[in-house]
Parts: sequence; structure tokens; C-alpha cells
Amino acid sequence: MYQESSEYAFPCRICSLIINIVTVLTFLIIAQKH
Repeated sequence: MYQESSEYAFPCRICSLIINIVTVLTFLIIAQKH
């Protein structure tokens, strides 16, 4: 974890939402490949 990341003042809710979306998309892509 770099301290520079603190400069990106994203609300935790948005970060969590983005992480959830990326996780779901990644899961779907992997599921389609298999």
C-alpha cells in the first residue's frame, strides 16, 4: 500500500462498489472461459 494512493480521495462506498463490480466481472469472465 503506497501513501500516494491516499491522494485519490474516493469515498469508501465507491471503492467498495468498484471492487464488487470488478470481482463479479472477473468471476463471470473466468466462468465463461471454463
